[in-house]
Amino acid sequence: MQSHGIVVGFEYRACPRMEFQDIVEEFDLSFQLADARTRSLTWDCDDIALIERDYLRVALGWLPPDDDDGSWHLIAAVGPSDQAGNALIDGGSLGFVADQIVDRTQEFLPAHAVLHGPASRTVGPELIDDVFDLLRLSAQTPCDTAAPQNSSAHPPPKPKPQHPWSFTPAPDDDEIEISSDTAQASPLTQWLTTRAEPTQPLRLTIHTLALTLMLHVPALGASLFVYSMLRDVMPVST
Repeated sequence: MQSHGIVVGFEYRACPRMEFQDIVEEFDLSFQLADARTRSLTWDCDDIALIERDYLRVALGWLPPDDDDGSWHLIAAVGPSDQAGNALIDGGSLGFVADQIVDRTQEFLPAHAVLHGPASRTVGPELIDDVFDLLRLSAQTPCDTAAPQNSSAHPPPKPKPQHPWSFTPAPDDDEIEISSDTAQASPLTQWLTTRAEPTQPLRLTIHTLALTLMLHVPALGASLFVYSMLRDVMPVST
């Protein structure tokens, strides 16, 4: 089945180490190994080159990114040349040549991604320009990956914490009025201000600690022992 050709795109997410002229020269040297009666290399501006070997044409295109975050693209299109005339070149033969181009290119200039597709028109500068336009359009198309938001859904209100003391904003932003709930704060205040009476085991423990401390630090141990004895005799008022 007659075909316009096959287009192969090589994507480079970092600047390749070879210039486009060197890439074209590498392709031209590879095709010189073939036994062809006619050979030609034609440039269309400085970003498109055409290599012809008998009935076969290979169009190469080079598209740098428009911004710093973009990718470089090398385009290689394979199809029949103008000299093919009525000679039939089926898609299988063109596919074989395209696969050889991919294998050879991955050897001297590996790409991050390789894309294949049928040619929509005769292989030539116009086809490469069409591919350039599609790549530029796809690079400018925004990709919205955010999850859809439901404007009618509202988060449930957070419950107000129950504290003995509450803060009530005043009309003036520079002032804060502090109000207290005496019904809830009274038991807590009484428990904090009431001092428990020392028990008999607690007194004995303190006296023992003071006597033990006197063996290591006499001055500190004696002071603690005298203080504990005086506290039992004359309780400190609260």
